[in-house]
Amino acid sequence: MRLTHALQVGICALSMVAGPIAQSPAPSGQGPPAFRTATRLVQVNVVAHDRDGRVVADLARGDFKLYEDGKEQPIELFSIESDRAAAPPAPSAATNTFSNRLEGRAGAAVTVILFDRLNTRFEDQAQARDQMVKFLGQIQRDDRVALYVLESATVRVLHDFTSDATSLLRALSRYRGQTSGELAASEEQVPDSARTGDAAEDAAMEAFLKAGTEMVAAEFTRRRVESTTSALEAIANHLAGVRGRKNLIWVSSGFPLVIVDERGNQQTASRDVSSATRAVNNANIAIYPVDARGLVGAFSSPPGARTPAFTTLTTVRANTDAMQTLADATGGRAFFNTNDIGGAVRRAVDDGRLTYVLGYYPSHGRWDGRFREIKVKVSRLGVDIRHRKGYLALPAQRNAASRKDALLDVLRSPLDATSIGLTAHIARIETQGLASDEVNVAIHVDPAAVTLEKVGDFWEGAFDLVIAQSASDGTFVKNLDTTVSLRLPADTRDQMIKEGLTVNRKIALRGGASRCQIVVRDVATGAIGSVIIPSDKLRGAAR
Repeated sequence: MRLTHALQVGICALSMVAGPIAQSPAPSGQGPPAFRTATRLVQVNVVAHDRDGRVVADLARGDFKLYEDGKEQPIELFSIESDRAAAPPAPSAATNTFSNRLEGRAGAAVTVILFDRLNTRFEDQAQARDQMVKFLGQIQRDDRVALYVLESATVRVLHDFTSDATSLLRALSRYRGQTSGELAASEEQVPDSARTGDAAEDAAMEAFLKAGTEMVAAEFTRRRVESTTSALEAIANHLAGVRGRKNLIWVSSGFPLVIVDERGNQQTASRDVSSATRAVNNANIAIYPVDARGLVGAFSSPPGARTPAFTTLTTVRANTDAMQTLADATGGRAFFNTNDIGGAVRRAVDDGRLTYVLGYYPSHGRWDGRFREIKVKVSRLGVDIRHRKGYLALPAQRNAASRKDALLDVLRSPLDATSIGLTAHIARIETQGLASDEVNVAIHVDPAAVTLEKVGDFWEGAFDLVIAQSASDGTFVKNLDTTVSLRLPADTRDQMIKEGLTVNRKIALRGGASRCQIVVRDVATGAIGSVIIPSDKLRGAAR
């Protein structure tokens, strides 16, 4: 069924039609699609334990009070999500079909364990890996666990969500620890210099070497901070479309919040950490940092040290501050100074067994970029609760700079973004019976992700659509970069809610490209969905 003339006029060049394609299942755990309106619902995931650390499972809506900036807010949404929710649907077996939908358990918690090879020494990685083997061998039927690795320049998925311990252990066996070049450079010790016998000359040489070493260390520490926080944002975008509580267990030695350069100047990582925290909170993810260094208080020296250094809580605090900050801000919990890394991971996973979801519509009415503090209180004595600390009330992202930056971040990401559900089906194009160097891609967009505002008798909104192919070195060429404006009468809006939204587009195959990305961004909210299609799959479909 075609859309009405009012919609076709605005987007006819994109060959957009209403109606679901057979290969596009509904998002896991979601009901019938419905358009969002401009009113913004803020959701807060709350975990509750008694004094003995046991989950409190019998709280009701009336037991909670929720405050924003000290002002009580009516709780409009209340639900309890547990690990007894239904299992995810089986993935589609359709050929040449790609989707950004993750197979997380509908309505229950999922857990990503992120091994940090960027910020963690080889010997500490080996200890953490051994602990993970023990934990994975004991995962429970209702656990949904994924294994990711943070490398120097990317995030790599070892295994996506599953409760199959054997499969996870097989993936973990491919993990090999190594000390990253960035970490080695940021911990480099001042080299010894040859002595001339002239005290002034020797002192000048030592000062020169010290300044150079500190300059290099500061630069590589900055790179570690930027790469780590960018990875956390990529993971947040990747998990945004998964319902239920999401735990990110970050097994790492962390990075410092304050970086001191060769001149003694201090630079903070607050902006990078705040950006990552915002993305993580928007995706309703709780971060659980687990210090891979285990129990401190032993001799531990960085590469190149002249003498062994005695590690204490004081000497590692610079790195744990960032880890604690991320845990506190997102409603997680940090684990330090323990050799039971596997036990720490088990406790983090258990936090997702039962989650209370509170939702409210903020009464402030001012989306001005300010931080809004959230506080939840529970009336029952002896109950300890954890939740995210707040959110940034960002205005609608309509300026060109934010659009460009957001799209570039997703195009550079190694992971799909899932705030908007997308499914792409590739079909061969033939010209006079011969295979073409083009393929047709039918892009199904989840209509629930498009924000529409009622203006008079019409519903108006817009979304950005980008199709780009990229080479392995990161360079890319765009096949399409446009903004699609929607102005729908009520009957067309209702039709799209019922039947969905599909965009058909031809893609000319580019030589040397390693992947193709399809990105859709809701203009009003900045929500983004993306699908990564390997170029060899495109070429295979064209043959």
